[in-house]
Amino acid sequence: MQRNLSVLLILAMVASLQTGLSAEPRIGALTIPTGTAPGPVTGDVALSPADPVWTYAVPVEVGLHRTPSLYSGGLFDNGRKPRTTLRLLGLPDNRIALQLTWEDSTPHSSESLASLTDRGADHIYKTRTSAPERFPDAVCVMVPQRRGPHERYPSLMMGDPENPVDLYFWKEGRGFEHLTGSGRGTVAAAGADAPPGQVVVSPSGDGWQATWILPDIAPATPLAFAVWDGDDQQRDGLKYFSLWYEVGP
Repeated sequence: MQRNLSVLLILAMVASLQTGLSAEPRIGALTIPTGTAPGPVTGDVALSPADPVWTYAVPVEVGLHRTPSLYSGGLFDNGRKPRTTLRLLGLPDNRIALQLTWEDSTPHSSESLASLTDRGADHIYKTRTSAPERFPDAVCVMVPQRRGPHERYPSLMMGDPENPVDLYFWKEGRGFEHLTGSGRGTVAAAGADAPPGQVVVSPSGDGWQATWILPDIAPATPLAFAVWDGDDQQRDGLKYFSLWYEVGP
């Protein structure tokens, strides 16, 4: 009974949060300024995190929240929120370079983990890992498929039928993917190549720095972000997530 009541309270909290976000997004919107370099900037230059062109983009701190556990014995909020900063840089043809930097005390690559051939039937498990308690780090940028200003933000739960979203996703050991969503449980491959991107260990060495070149990002387009810390057992819906931000001038 207590567990069911906790689940209902959490779902009510999420629904209330989404209603508040959907009501008046233009009033008090969280805005990220878009930097402008003095000359034309190519995608190859913008993908280099050390290029001086990034000095024209102002870093803005992004507030992250941790998804709550719905069941007893789950992974509860330990109070840690990785410090996360975002920079946007305007590019020709209505594109932007987006750079997200977040703290992670143990940035690593899952490619170093050994995969073990499973003895079961191939159609059940083809491989298994030598470290089942480890999960990969990951990051995602969520963008409404309808770019530009919104009277109503999409649901933070992977969009909704009236407001589908593009999900630009990176997972260590797998690389970049372009996914789509129109609500919880609807995420699927977009059927298109992922935009150019690069992820490196942050300059301070205590986190990650991800850069994307995103197409068709008009001013006031909403953006939302999610970060997974694999060493904190985060995966699937267990993650850090942001509210909606808007691309500023």
